[in-house]
Amino acid sequence: MSNSHQPVNVSRNGMGCITFFLVLLQILFLGLKLTNHIDWSWWLVLMPLIFYVGWAIVVIIGTLLVVGIVADYMRKNP
Repeated sequence: MSNSHQPVNVSRNGMGCITFFLVLLQILFLGLKLTNHIDWSWWLVLMPLIFYVGWAIVVIIGTLLVVGIVADYMRKNP
């Protein structure tokens, strides 16, 4: 038996699939808007990008909150 570990393929996790889907959707919406196949406002066309950036901000704030709570707990209980 060997103790070698396989590297984790990050592109196959759930977030990678969501990112891929949002990028494809964004490209589709931009293409349809620029070729005048849809008459949507730019807010709707850019919604996949807005959703992705908003989700990233929520994840970053959540991570910072958890790190702050854990750091405070570790400081009070050595």
